[in-house]
Amino acid sequence: MGKSAPPLTLQTLDGSTISLVSLQGRPVILNFWASWCGPCREEAPLFRELSTRQTGQEGLVVLGVLYLEPSEQNARDFIREYSLAYPNLRDPGTRTGINYGVAGVPETFFISADGVVQHVDRGGLSRERLNIGLQKIGVPTL
Repeated sequence: MGKSAPPLTLQTLDGSTISLVSLQGRPVILNFWASWCGPCREEAPLFRELSTRQTGQEGLVVLGVLYLEPSEQNARDFIREYSLAYPNLRDPGTRTGINYGVAGVPETFFISADGVVQHVDRGGLSRERLNIGLQKIGVPTL
């Protein structure tokens, strides 16, 4: 926390490429998750609700990163089940997870518009815990 977010350039499940540098100037929530993770299922509706705020060039960006996901199809089923409309990224060899110091899922990184990690939440998010992170990156709470 308090340091620049490690760079990342990853492919979405649909084959597009997203880099953190391309999102500079926008607050970013980076959520590491897996389809087999119970707490990830509990927090998914909050991320669905939050992702509806992804508008305009300066608005919030929500990104999911698959972490130790054994089945891309299971991830796609999870995304469909929870109607998640934000990009979800592959992390081959969990290199990005390692760069961020992820120890398990879910872990969520709140990155301010200037690219600095302002808050990290480990474990399934409640609305209250999500709002703490949102406040730290200057985004209105849910």
